[in-house]
Amino acid sequence: MRRGFYASTEFSFLVAGLAIIVMAWAANLLGVFSGGSSDSHGGMDIYFWFLFMLQGIAFAAVGAAYDHHRRLMSDAAFAKRYLVGYLFILDGAIHLLAFNEHLISSTYAALFFEVASPVQIILGVLIPHLSSRFDVAALLFTLFLIAAYVVTRTVAIWPIGEVEAVDPLGLISKAVETATGAALVSLMWARRVGRANLPSASPTDGP
Repeated sequence: MRRGFYASTEFSFLVAGLAIIVMAWAANLLGVFSGGSSDSHGGMDIYFWFLFMLQGIAFAAVGAAYDHHRRLMSDAAFAKRYLVGYLFILDGAIHLLAFNEHLISSTYAALFFEVASPVQIILGVLIPHLSSRFDVAALLFTLFLIAAYVVTRTVAIWPIGEVEAVDPLGLISKAVETATGAALVSLMWARRVGRANLPSASPTDGP
């Protein structure tokens, strides 16, 4: 008998949470195309959509908590991997809003966010289920995003050609990325300490 597709609670809530994020992004994008003046990073409307996206991430987290609540409470490394994943999704959602805003002011910056945002969201979905050997790559990507923000707010680089403004939502994004990097470093450090604490093989230990 052929086995049908099984959608876990975690998967169902994750898809619904991502759908909430995409709807918030699409609604904000429509506001940009309609010429609304409150859709910039400095306006209140952008923070409304940001809070709406937070609800999507919280909704997705409910499914993971339902399916894995015992392990999340007893396994710190397991819980931290989910934290890193959701932080990646959150930062990707923020960059979706940044993409909308830069469609008007800077085509090249918008192109950067167009690539970075989906990459972050996909990584956020996958990281809780990936091997720990991908942690270094995730950390380097996070550090690159932080460095790119600092550079573009300090000097005018090609092809943007101007110094980007420091805005509150951008600072929130850097705070999320800092927390992501700290969590990844903590994971790698705990794994290294765990290996160091493994008992060494004794000469008397035979096969």
